Amino acid sequence: MPTQRLSFLLASGKFSPLCDESRRMRKLQRVFLDSAPFSLAQAARVKMVRAGTLYLSADNVAVAAKLRQIAPRLLKAFRERVPEVNGIRIEAQVSTGVQELGKSPNKTSLSLETIGNFEKLAAAMPDSELRAALGALVRHHKTRRT
Repeated sequence: MPTQRLSFLLASGKFSPLCDESRRMRKLQRVFLDSAPFSLAQAARVKMVRAGTLYLSADNVAVAAKLRQIAPRLLKAFRERVPEVNGIRIEAQVSTGVQELGKSPNKTSLSLETIGNFEKLAAAMPDSELRAALGALVRHHKTRRT
């Protein structure tokens, strides 16, 4: 059986609508990448077009806020190249890498050698707030080790 291009197989039969939608989304993403500043374009993507409204998905709220500020400029660029777009809606997409509230990050303990070095440093210093802070640090980490 001769080797056929995947695009030919997708374009024929029941996969034709999927292939057309894929091309349309690729074109919209290209317009977005060409229109938006590089840093914002890297942190957002075209989500869909529904009833003439283009939906953009931003990686975080800060990127979404900046995209909202430049939305009129983006809309103008989209209207020039994709006439069916007559509005833009920007949504912030919460990533799964965000740490849960209330959970502290993994804490690492200081080694015994490091604690000893801080203790020697504190002993060699004149009385000061820094010496007191180092002493408190040493006491805290000594109690954690036991």
